[in-house]
Amino acid sequence: MSSLYSTAVHEAAHAVIAVHTARGRSHGLAKNGVVTIDKDGDTLGSIQIKNSGTGRHRYERRGMVLLAGGIGQHRIDPQDPEDLAGNIAKDTEQIIRSMQKLHPSQIFRDAANLLYVKSESVEIIKQAAMRGYFKNDAYRIAHTELFISKIKWAIAIMCAEGNDVKAVQCLMAYPNSRVGANVSEVIQAPWFKTLGELTNRTSALLDKHWREIHMLANHLLEVGTMTGPEAEQMIRIAA
Repeated sequence: MSSLYSTAVHEAAHAVIAVHTARGRSHGLAKNGVVTIDKDGDTLGSIQIKNSGTGRHRYERRGMVLLAGGIGQHRIDPQDPEDLAGNIAKDTEQIIRSMQKLHPSQIFRDAANLLYVKSESVEIIKQAAMRGYFKNDAYRIAHTELFISKIKWAIAIMCAEGNDVKAVQCLMAYPNSRVGANVSEVIQAPWFKTLGELTNRTSALLDKHWREIHMLANHLLEVGTMTGPEAEQMIRIAA
């Protein structure tokens, strides 16, 4: 499977779910944005979606759009969840932030705070302490930073296999994770239940609109870049 086509499907899945989860007559993709893949060898792509709805719907929709890329990519290019976690790292960071908005628990406050700090470990400890995130507790900062990678891995497992038990076992394998005493307890945690529900809803929408995703992905292979309105028009005509 071509890595460029895999990227095209990833971006197309984002776009299709963005369009079909937009509320009312609002646009799913930004009018001044683009859907693009790099045809010159770098397999990275990008997309700009338009916010739609308010409150819970807004963050659930964003979570679904972000999950769609990893789920769609894994369907045509199966990967080990740990490898997939690396490939969808930017998406998982944003998923964590959406989960933080839906369930502002301590785990996601810690994770989201650290995700904003882009530097080496020593600088992370320094900046986090200066901002008062962790009461100057460097040990806790280091553990929370590592735990973020576990959350990302768990999200990748959900994208790759939709397996909530495996995802929880991944989280539980990390000491002092503070996510619960056992697997069944974590599965019942509100943030994890939401993640599972959004994964299932996203998978169902991908099933329904899979033909549109392949159509858009193939067109991206030809042109490399489409404007938001161009991509949205193609999706709506094909639906």
